[in-house]
Amino acid sequence: MAAWEPLWMSPGAWEAIGDQVIGPAQATDAAQRASLELLRAAWQDARRENDRVAVFITPELAAVLADLLDRQPELAALLGTG
Repeated sequence: MAAWEPLWMSPGAWEAIGDQVIGPAQATDAAQRASLELLRAAWQDARRENDRVAVFITPELAAVLADLLDRQPELAALLGTG
């Protein structure tokens, strides 16, 4: 089983990526749909600390997120602001 690691970012980045990338994402394959649902659940379970947000994801979910962000590089750049 893979370990859950925090992905830190600004609250604005968390909101934008959740609303514009993860929220509207769709998949036709059942396994991909399941991975998207796990990523959505992890995104909603984010932890706030001061002016940062941590989303705990596994390497598998990180790969799903990376694939989604590859389609929207302008939003991927937001991860560097956390």
